[in-house]
Amino acid sequence: MDPISPRKGAANVARVVTKPATEAALSPKTTLVLDVTAAGGKKYEGKFQFRVPSMGDRIDIAALRSRYLQELEHVDSTGTNIADALAYLSITIDNASAPAWWRDSNNGIDLYHYEPLFKLYALGRAYESTFLGYTVDDPATDGSDADGLHADVDGDVDGDVQPAVERSEILAEFTARSS
Repeated sequence: MDPISPRKGAANVARVVTKPATEAALSPKTTLVLDVTAAGGKKYEGKFQFRVPSMGDRIDIAALRSRYLQELEHVDSTGTNIADALAYLSITIDNASAPAWWRDSNNGIDLYHYEPLFKLYALGRAYESTFLGYTVDDPATDGSDADGLHADVDGDVDGDVQPAVERSEILAEFTARSS
């Protein structure tokens, strides 16, 4: 059994399956096109140069996320999701070539609307997942990020994005079942 797929019969755990040769066919760099209208009608659009994070990038993302959340013991899921998205996009988006509204918003930090941040994050995570050849084949996951590799590709902020704490609980549950 590979280390990331649950044993048969494990309930409510997303299985990760690898598609053959996907990574070889795609570049780790791509252009993400954002076109979203936030609450109140404000439109956010533009092209973003994105790169799939390497292992070193993942360490940088984790460090930045920790810096955003330091000394905050009881962060709600919205705060955690914002920190996840900002840290991820800070490392994976080439800010020099990003649209002016993104640069002017301190690379998303000074935005007031959730929609452009989470939509861009979802686009990046979806491309990353495709590049790596991962899919979630358990419909019970409902687009959640249960394995840390997938995003709700419609970018909604209505609770479809699974909090990191819940992802950690699933991972702990999966690890316990696998041993």
